[in-house]
Amino acid sequence: FSLFNFFGMSSAVVAPTLTGFISDLTGSKEISFVMSAGLVVTGTIIFALITLRKNKIPSKSITV
Repeated sequence: FSLFNFFGMSSAVVAPTLTGFISDLTGSKEISFVMSAGLVVTGTIIFALITLRKNKIPSKSITV
C-alpha cells in the first residue's frame, strides 16, 4: 500500500514539471495529454494483469 502511495505522490510532483517542459518545447499541451492518457492506459493494463495473476495463484490456507 505504501509503495502505491509513493508512486502516486511522485507522479503528482513530476507531472506538472514534465508537462510544462514538454509544452515549452513543443508549444502545445496536446502531446502532454496524449502521454498522460497513454500512461493511464498502460498502468491500468499492468494493474489488471497483476490482479489476474494474483487470483490464479492458489492461496495456502490452514484448516484446523
